[in-house]
Amino acid sequence: MNSKNSLMAGALLLLSATPLTAQSLFSTRGLGVPMPAVDARAAALGGIGVGLIGFHTSLTNPAELAGVTRRGVTAALQPVTTSFDVAGAEDGTAGTRFPLIGVVYPASDRIVASLGFGSFLEQSWGILTQSSQVIGDRTYEVSDLQSSRGGIAQARVSAVYSFSPTFAVGAAAGLLTGNVTRTVVRSFVDSTGILLRPFEQDLSWRYSAPIASVGMRLDVAGRVRLGASALVGGKLKAHGTSDDADDRVYGAPLELSAGASARLTSLVLGTIGAVWSRMPETEGAALTQETLRVGGGIEYQGLRFGERTFPLRLGGHWSELPYHAAGEEAPAEWGLGGGFGFRLGDPMDPAAVADVAIERGGRSGLGSADLEGGLEESLWRFTLSLSLFAR
Repeated sequence: MNSKNSLMAGALLLLSATPLTAQSLFSTRGLGVPMPAVDARAAALGGIGVGLIGFHTSLTNPAELAGVTRRGVTAALQPVTTSFDVAGAEDGTAGTRFPLIGVVYPASDRIVASLGFGSFLEQSWGILTQSSQVIGDRTYEVSDLQSSRGGIAQARVSAVYSFSPTFAVGAAAGLLTGNVTRTVVRSFVDSTGILLRPFEQDLSWRYSAPIASVGMRLDVAGRVRLGASALVGGKLKAHGTSDDADDRVYGAPLELSAGASARLTSLVLGTIGAVWSRMPETEGAALTQETLRVGGGIEYQGLRFGERTFPLRLGGHWSELPYHAAGEEAPAEWGLGGGFGFRLGDPMDPAAVADVAIERGGRSGLGSADLEGGLEESLWRFTLSLSLFAR
């Protein structure tokens, strides 16, 4: 779910290591950084995507697609630009991921089925350490590059049943899946400037775990929508696909989500939501943290030209990040954003949807005795999503 565009030199990190930048240096901990599978509308309104009035797509609550009458496809694209500060030194990187791809199919007036594939945990990072070693009567400059590519995604088949126009229940089943490759490259340059043959080792794993979720959606008095969902999974298994990679078993994920939206006026919508998560547990230095993510926003729906609607949005979010080593400060992320959209046809059941979200955010934490002040990242995140439908 990710393509890396650049790797650049960094500064002091992790016992005097010099890092090479990645999608996020916070993904060096545990199984990575959470990446919610939501579209641009939900991203601009706080990133929760639960209990939101009007059409949107996410893989959080399987009941959110209740009432859709057209079959269609949806996809989201998310370029991200990140800069970081470690002990006063700065650098940056850029990359693009695809947080959400889906197919929607109304099977009847009451049942809507969907197939979705989206992001879950990101594990792309790189660290470059440089040191001097004396071997025999010569001094060698040693460079060790450690990098990780890949992550964990989720694939789901879901269905929602509308008991009435105001109440629906959904369920989904699927898999956590994905691959990660860890690479270590050591190179030597002697005092005469001669580069010796480098040493390289690759370790690769393939992830798998069953997941299931249930959710509900309730409309109250035609002005308020409530939503809630729960995701449970089996133990996450990592199967070694290279000769030296041992099989590993991690804990099981658990996620509880709730959200609400309300029509504050005939043209203004407000929304708020929260997600409590327990990511798969890991052994060793990385600790699992039960995390909370909260977000919300305002949407103005007054720009209309015939059957075309152009909503404007503002929102923000704050979240804890799940993994940190013993003795390190727990990391967190914040973001403020805005966006706009295009709806063709009925805003509640459109024929075409295009949305754009722009977020300015940051991450901080991982401070310890070895890294006073911790790590700070700032980011620009752009989300573009498109949904097309037909009868």
